[in-house]
Amino acid sequence: MTMASDSYAVQLDEMIQLFQEYKSGSVTLDNITKLCQTLGLESFIDNIDAETSRLSTASKIIVIDIDFSKTIGRVKDVKLVLASNFDNFNYFNGPVVQLNKDGTNKEGSNILLNSLTQYPDLHQFHYNLKFLYLLDTFSSINIDANNSNGTNNSAGGESSGELDLFKYFTELAQFLRQYFADHGAPFKVVTNLDNKFGIYIFTQLSPVLLAKITFEKSRDAQQRLYEYVYYEGNKEWINESPENFTSGVSIVMEVNDETNQTWFPQDYLPKELVLDEGDSNTKSDALSPNDFMTSINVSASRGKFKVMNDFTTQLVPLKKFDISNDNTELIIEILKWIQWSRSVLYPIYETLNAPEGESTAGDADKEGTVTANGPQGKHGSVTTEHRKRRYSSKKTRSSVTEANMLKEEGLQQFNLQELMTDHDTDLNHQATERANSDLLGVDKMQVDEQVIDDSDTTCQLIFSEDHVSLENIAQCTLYDDMAKWDSFIEAFKAFSIST
Repeated sequence: MTMASDSYAVQLDEMIQLFQEYKSGSVTLDNITKLCQTLGLESFIDNIDAETSRLSTASKIIVIDIDFSKTIGRVKDVKLVLASNFDNFNYFNGPVVQLNKDGTNKEGSNILLNSLTQYPDLHQFHYNLKFLYLLDTFSSINIDANNSNGTNNSAGGESSGELDLFKYFTELAQFLRQYFADHGAPFKVVTNLDNKFGIYIFTQLSPVLLAKITFEKSRDAQQRLYEYVYYEGNKEWINESPENFTSGVSIVMEVNDETNQTWFPQDYLPKELVLDEGDSNTKSDALSPNDFMTSINVSASRGKFKVMNDFTTQLVPLKKFDISNDNTELIIEILKWIQWSRSVLYPIYETLNAPEGESTAGDADKEGTVTANGPQGKHGSVTTEHRKRRYSSKKTRSSVTEANMLKEEGLQQFNLQELMTDHDTDLNHQATERANSDLLGVDKMQVDEQVIDDSDTTCQLIFSEDHVSLENIAQCTLYDDMAKWDSFIEAFKAFSIST
């Protein structure tokens, strides 16, 4: 009977949360009070004076005072106080300048106040309130000085020592800034953005939002969260206090895919770290990874390019990852892949998948032969066969983590492209000898026509999840810096439009 009632309570709670997110209600004192009570916060209203009513809502740590104007029926002010020794929690927008619809500056403004005055409903405030309540629920701190054993989190998870998630969230942003600086990672960290709590990561030069880091309830209520901190001395993330932890909550990194999708190699990260595989069909014009691979295999030889598909794994649209504890060491690798995917892989795909009016796929019905400018003509002996490799089901390509480990130990890696170089060279040499032999039997006019046809010869593009190369013109890998990526894309686009 107890298990059935517990299951009913969980399902009811989920239904209430879905309803709140779907229709959170207008911004009235009564709706705000009900919303706070639904989350389990203690709430009461005081009449401060003839003009102002104050809603005070509180839990174990947080105390929120909301002043409401009786005359105009609007929120006047919101203050957050923490019942702990930490009083530097930041509930203001970060240093990135954001503008309201009316053009006013929101930088450094009160998130809680804005979420109750700048929106027509309580959706934004509900998001922020849930975040604060999560930190409150899973923090393990000693509020009562007489309780030397600390305070267990009210969610029922195991805890030991003290772990103040409000303090950890605040310090984590600074740890990330130092972590990026020490490793030469070109990323900018902003705490809170556009009236939402979170740690937001942008590109350094032209600010583009890549990902958001926040706290979420764990799938496993027994999963422990330790306070990993970043030390400048050894440039590592360290758990300096193993006795301090809480359970049932995780640090989560979510990819921003509002403008660009990001596809990851299927085995890029351990499956237990993947929390959300995303949905490539969330946008009507979105391209799925399967479409991407099919396009490479079937119709990628266009214009001046003859594509060799060197992918060794499938691509999947991953969106959210668990970066708790020592998984923080993967943050730079994930961010670099996001940039590689968007800066190199997708631009190449867009060029290869250009409309037929711009580049022609040619005739693919003649035993796999595809030419750059249409069907194979009478001088077909000089056209080269479209070649592709299917991505391997064995998934032999190593992950970024494995690659770095081998590099640190001084072990050289070879990919399939490098191993095939000598073999391809021999084949090309043999083909050249046969072509020269054939030319001995043709007249001068045929030779002149041959030279003209050679001016339109395609260039081989080797396209893989972690490296791309354009014959002897340019190449780059996931492990190169962004300057080399940009140089490759410039050379690639220059060749694609050259005559």
